Amino acid sequence: QCFSNYKKALTQRNLLLKKGSKDLVNLKAWEQSMISSGLILNQFRQRYLDKLIPKFKIILTGFNSVLDININYHHGWGQTLTEFNDKNLLNTLNDSRIKDFELGYSNRGAHRADLRINCDNNLAKDQLSRGQQKLVLIALKLAQASMLSDDCLFLIDDLSAELDSKTIRQILKYLKKNQIQTVMTCLDPEDNLFQEFSDQMFHVKHGSVMAVN
Repeated sequence: QCFSNYKKALTQRNLLLKKGSKDLVNLKAWEQSMISSGLILNQFRQRYLDKLIPKFKIILTGFNSVLDININYHHGWGQTLTEFNDKNLLNTLNDSRIKDFELGYSNRGAHRADLRINCDNNLAKDQLSRGQQKLVLIALKLAQASMLSDDCLFLIDDLSAELDSKTIRQILKYLKKNQIQTVMTCLDPEDNLFQEFSDQMFHVKHGSVMAVN
């Protein structure tokens, strides 16, 4: 409900900006709705990350990774804003209003929030190999799944690509130990790792599916 309220207010503010409307009374009313919803959204997101990040680090370490990974939350209201309250968010929207009219949309707010994954103070995408990026992503998705009340079904395509056998074993052991239902593809049906950890394997050839164990 909170996100729906924020999205509605954002849409209405953007419509007024795009039209170049001088109806500041209406504009400020929608801004106040953005602010009240945005404050709650930020609290939800911060609490979620406070729980997610420790789980992510535990899982990543369990894969024998020595990567120093940090997940940084950028709230979207501007990097100079450090204290969240109605007054500060209102000032942010006031300060960006002229630019927003030029752009025709709101360039500050909860909709601009982002997660940035860093390694050794650099963006992970610029610092890590493709295999390392893949491992970080897998650990992050597993951490997210562990926070859900319902069971997850993971679809993993070609796990062995860009990962060594030791790392693959650690991932498969985690999935098995935590009883995570997984559908996985691999190019080598004779791979002993997949045979060891799978409950059922199938071979797909020319559109036909055949059980192989």
